[in-house]
Amino acid sequence: MNRSFHQALRTGPARMKGSSVALRTSRPSVIHAQRAPLHTTLPTRFPPSNPLLSPAAAFTDSSSSSTSAEPGPLEAACWSCSADLASQPVSRASTCSTCLAIQPVVRSTNLFELFGMDKNGTFDLDEGSLRREFLLRSKEVHPDGFKGKGEIEYQFAQQQSSLLNKAYETLKTPLSRAQYILSLSDIRVQEADAITDQALLMEIMEAREALEDAESEEEVDAIREENREKAKRTTEQLSEAFMKGDLPRAKDLTIELRYWRNVDDAVSNKLHPVD
Repeated sequence: MNRSFHQALRTGPARMKGSSVALRTSRPSVIHAQRAPLHTTLPTRFPPSNPLLSPAAAFTDSSSSSTSAEPGPLEAACWSCSADLASQPVSRASTCSTCLAIQPVVRSTNLFELFGMDKNGTFDLDEGSLRREFLLRSKEVHPDGFKGKGEIEYQFAQQQSSLLNKAYETLKTPLSRAQYILSLSDIRVQEADAITDQALLMEIMEAREALEDAESEEEVDAIREENREKAKRTTEQLSEAFMKGDLPRAKDLTIELRYWRNVDDAVSNKLHPVD
């Protein structure tokens, strides 16, 4: 297995040979939503040295220093009314319980606690409940609700909303959720990390080659369904690894899941090539 092959598999949805050629279709093409990017910079008010305030950065930045995953203390007092904030749960820390003034994001934030869950997190969370909590919290901190309360609160609302959006993007999918859980134990999944199982690499290579050779939408759909079954299998194995506390195994499976995700991205690009 040569080095260029490893690089091609890691890079994911790069244009594949033949991807710009129109597929023969016997039925209307289905539009597939593009995956939202996780690698987005948060407002500069956040401490830049803390990867937990920029969830994706903890997963991909090989130069980042090791940082404790434990959430720091809340500000001692509300900036507006000076009420004590230390006893407020993290999930309700965006506003002061006394005067309801929105608060700045000035501390390390555990993303699970942000949604009212245990700070140690769980891989097998209820994604429907997560979304409902996200929508509820989004309404509470949406910047439009603070436009008439002055520039300070409006800026704080932008910070809280930005953090909430990125926390949801991180926890809503198995791959990024696994990466974040590993980061809580200072285990980083880097872009350069590759699969060492040669049989698995051959399996992935065969899927990519089959996708390159596919000429009809039906063929591509079949490849996608088979790939998603493999991703589901890997996700189930990942769940077992986390339940057993086998973090080295969990990291290996997270890398494997990323490869299957990259194949899925390549399928989307095959169906809908980007000029």
